[in-house]
This record gives sequence, C-alpha cells and structure tokens, in this order.
Amino acid sequence: MKGHEKADQNFYVTANMVLNLAARAREIFESSEVDEKRQLLNLVFQNLKLNWKNVLTQVCEPFNTMIGYKEHPTNWRWRESNSRP
Repeated sequence: MKGHEKADQNFYVTANMVLNLAARAREIFESSEVDEKRQLLNLVFQNLKLNWKNVLTQVCEPFNTMIGYKEHPTNWRWRESNSRP
C-alpha cells in the first residue's frame, strides 16, 4: 500500500512540474541560450523536420495528452472520475 501511495505522490509531483513547464514554456524558451532552447525542444517534440519553410512536429508525451485535453477539456473530468476506485 505504501508503494502505491508513494507512486501516486510522485505522479502528482511530476504532473505538477510538467504543467508548470508547459505554462511557462514560451517565457523559458525566449529567455534561454541556444543549447537550452534545443533541450526544451527535444523534451517537448520528437522527429522535428523542416519541409521547405514549415516545421513538422510530433509532440512527446505527456505534452501530447495535454494538447488533447485542451481540445476536449471535459476529458479531464471524465478521466478523474473513472480513474479512482
């Protein structure tokens, strides 16, 4: 039981950090050096490709899930109500 409680606590700490990063991503990116910008882009995106003047992206998890929730915000409530015993 303690292992589950610890995992649950770690999940919420990590989720909070990801949400804070997502909320401040633009600010962090704009104030960062080139290497830091590259690290942030690599954290959020995978398989970045340049097609003429367009950047093609695939978003890494958990950011991909967050984008899905932004498009369908009622999913947050559905997941919370169905994920707890």
